[in-house]
Amino acid sequence: MTDHRGDLPLAGYDRLPVLAVRERIRSLPAEDVRRLLAYEENHADRLAVVTALQARLDQLTLGSPRE
Repeated sequence: MTDHRGDLPLAGYDRLPVLAVRERIRSLPAEDVRRLLAYEENHADRLAVVTALQARLDQLTLGSPRE
């Protein structure tokens, strides 16, 4: 499997705690959130991070860009 860390929209993504991920994904477009979600699911697969990413993606796709 190819490592795509350099392609991720958040610098140092692998070292970010859940709260930092939640904060930083607020300004990302849906495409970037999808990229992070796919990366997370294929690497660390941290449940809390996957849940936060999916919730943000749901907000974006349902038309509620703000928390």
